[in-house]
Amino acid sequence: CGLTNVVEITVEDGKVIISPVSHSRQGWEEAFKEMAENGDDELLIDDRIENYWDEEDWKW
Repeated sequence: CGLTNVVEITVEDGKVIISPVSHSRQGWEEAFKEMAENGDDELLIDDRIENYWDEEDWKW
């Protein structure tokens, strides 16, 4: 059944569901590889968001 010492418990439609804890970022490596192969891995926004206060308001 795939259950270990740690489980996730949720309630759906009046039913208690006990399931194995999924690991964060599970499957991400394969998904990113597929995105790169398909050319879908470009940034959607600039990697630097410019703000006037970055230059004017910070005190170093």
